[in-house]
Amino acid sequence: MFSKRHDNVLRDIRNLISKGIPKEYADENFKTTTYIEEQNGQEYIEYLLTLPAFLLLTAGYTCQRHFHTKIEAMVAYKQAEESLK
Repeated sequence: MFSKRHDNVLRDIRNLISKGIPKEYADENFKTTTYIEEQNGQEYIEYLLTLPAFLLLTAGYTCQRHFHTKIEAMVAYKQAEESLK
């Protein structure tokens, strides 16, 4: 979709997480797992992203400004989601 190499996307996700996303939101929105590649039998890391995490990641591909505003929006989204339960 964004013409990004997988290793670069993984790097971008790690950079996002290291920039100060609150741990509980990082754990919940950027779930780490692994998979086995059928072609070579090797194990690789993958991240399962929620919609807010996906939007945060991909918004960074076009605009690096307003990072903290995006974080605040992610937190507000989660709080609103929790209040509806």
